[in-house]
Formats: sequence, structure tokens, C-alpha cells
Amino acid sequence: MDKIFPRACAIRGGCKGKEEVEVAYYSGLTFGVMMTLSFAFVGIFLVGLYVQLKKYGLGASEYGGPGKNSIIWFIATILRMIFSRRLSVLVKTLVLELGLQTRILRRSPLRWVMHLFIFWGWTMLLVFSLLVFLFEIISLGIEHLGMEPAYYLTSEWWRDAVLAIPNDLFGYMLLIGITIAAVRRIVDAKTRAMTEMYDVVLLGGLIIITLTGFLAEWFRGGALLVGDAFVAFAPSAQAMALFHALISLAFCVALIPFTKYIHIIAAPLVILATPTEEEEREHA
Repeated sequence: MDKIFPRACAIRGGCKGKEEVEVAYYSGLTFGVMMTLSFAFVGIFLVGLYVQLKKYGLGASEYGGPGKNSIIWFIATILRMIFSRRLSVLVKTLVLELGLQTRILRRSPLRWVMHLFIFWGWTMLLVFSLLVFLFEIISLGIEHLGMEPAYYLTSEWWRDAVLAIPNDLFGYMLLIGITIAAVRRIVDAKTRAMTEMYDVVLLGGLIIITLTGFLAEWFRGGALLVGDAFVAFAPSAQAMALFHALISLAFCVALIPFTKYIHIIAAPLVILATPTEEEEREHA
């Protein structure tokens, strides 16, 4: 929801005639420190992903056969299974099973809304954050060469002019999705009985991340739906943005391979690699 990096425009909503200011993060964290932390969290994510892939690579190529103990074999097997399917079936699987998650819809419409909103809300917010990050690096690189970057190459333009409304919309989608998840675990007896402290911590982390992102946006003013209702808290916007950025990097990036949220990566691969009943009959 909120911008992770500290460069800010003194005048919102435009570039012409604006004054660029360098803003230090709350508690003295500067852009360089945040960059270091960002790469550190991404490094933890990659190490965790390597550990998970290594675990999967211990499997055998056939039932009862010896373990392969090879990450490369595992990745190659998954890719071979995916690309061995007909293109039309693969596209259909991407759209229906991954994009629209129709498999969950057939089981429960409420769970479908919950999963769809959480999946797309989280995914698109990650994509938007990566775009802002990319153009932050591009603009800094241009400035390092002694030139002024065009406004459309700055993170401010992408954040404020291009992604402001989509960012809020997908943020509200994520908020609705995790709200449904929380309410289900409270009011649904079966779901409540299956809930462990582990699930509470994961869901609680998502709620905190989503709410702090909205609060950081609302405190700055001019936010979708709430306007300037929270602008009185503007002095706390930078502190809230920092907290949101750090907990997002830790919880939604670094810890993914070590929690059940690894299914965000694993589930799409399994769905893409698993043949449909029709394909199995064709190869029988």
C-alpha cells in the first residue's frame, strides 16, 4: 500500500516546478540502509527457497525408486511436466485454475472469494512494490550520471500517477480477503476447531501488514475513500511507512519459504504440472 523508499516530492501530484527533498526514515534509517535490509530479506527468501527445493529434490522419479537428491532434477521434472501439456490446456489451466481459482469455487463460494482476494491482492501489491523499487533504482542511476530523470522514470510518478488507485483497490481486496479469513476462524465451528496458534500468527501478521499500509497512506492524506480524514496524523506517516515496509519485507518475503505460505509458490506449480482427467485418459 505504501511506498517503501524515502525520496518524496515536496509538491504532491506533479513534477513540474517541484522541489525534491531527501527524507530520512524514522529512527535514522536512510535509503541506503533500507536497500541493504531489502537485499538481506530477499537473500533470506532465496536461501529458504533453495532449502525447500532441495527437500523436494530428494524425491524419487518413480514409486519405490531411489531418491534423486537433485534440485536440478526436480526443477527440470516440473518444467517438463508443465510444457509437455497442450498449449490450449495450459492456457485454460492458467486462466481458470490459477487466475480464477475455479477449483475452490466448486467447493465453497465464500472460500473462493477469500482465496481469490487474498491471492490477487497480495500478488498485485507485490508487483506494484517491485515496479516502484525498479524505477527508484533507475532514477537514482540516472541522477548518479549527473542527469535529471524524466518524471515518468521516477518512482513518484509510478506511485502517485499510475499505481495510486490500483494500489488502493487491490489493497482493499486483500483487506476483505483476510477479514473473511479471520471471521471464518471465529464463527465457523469446524474452521475454529482446526485453527492452531501457527495459523493465528500468520493471519495476524497479514492483518497488521495490511492495516499499517493503509494507515501510512491515510495519514498522508488524499487517500481513496477516506480522503483527508486522517491527515491530522501526518507527522506519524513516515514512522508508519517504515514499520509497514520492514514487517512486509520480513513477513511477506523473507519468511515465505519457512511457512505454509510457500503454497503461494508451490500450489501454482502443482496445478500447472498436474494433468487433467481428460489428459490422463488420452495417455492411458
